[in-house]
Amino acid sequence: LNTGFERIFSLDGSEETEATSATLGLEYLPSSNWKTTGRFEVRNTRGTDSFLKTLGLAYKMSPSWTLLSRNVLSITDAENDQNDQTRNWMRLGLAYRDTNANNWMLLTRYEIKYTEKGAESQRTQQLVHLLSSHLHLQASRSLMFSTRYAGKIVRDEFAGTINRAKAHLAALRATKDLGKRFDVGLLGSMLVGDSFKSRSFALGGELGFRLTTNVWLSAGYNLS
Repeated sequence: LNTGFERIFSLDGSEETEATSATLGLEYLPSSNWKTTGRFEVRNTRGTDSFLKTLGLAYKMSPSWTLLSRNVLSITDAENDQNDQTRNWMRLGLAYRDTNANNWMLLTRYEIKYTEKGAESQRTQQLVHLLSSHLHLQASRSLMFSTRYAGKIVRDEFAGTINRAKAHLAALRATKDLGKRFDVGLLGSMLVGDSFKSRSFALGGELGFRLTTNVWLSAGYNLS
């Protein structure tokens, strides 16, 4: 448990920067497999009140599988309604690590983001769904493959008008060690818009050099 209080004021000049805030943080570990966290903050400035909430959860279901979750809620209430804003973001993730051979790593995440801005008469709303997955395979001591997929659906609304959009991204990357100091990489990706006809491709390469322990210098070039 931790708490905080902050008061900001100006000794001279404008008082617009004056602010008061209070925070409360919690961390709870009921067992070695569970971890929950929470943080709450209220802040008052001239003409604006705001609230921020952050909650997190990590649960180790097995030696290889871990469930992850996080939620962030931010509310701003201003004297000028045009500056009102609400943001609510939720993430749910699943992580896998091959604890036997340590060759496979997987991270999959689903996110939903809601944003609301402005006064009621001119309010804008946006809802975003995002799904992504990252897979790493250590094929051998010197060769590694990485794949990535991400898909996004967006819904925007303003003054009764609704717009929708979606996109998909798929990428593959291969890295090969050339001895102890050099490596070479190849990357290919495809981005698809609302339809498969709206698509673009990219292909790139890179060369890396280990300057010293934990210091790596790389240069690459992409064609699209």
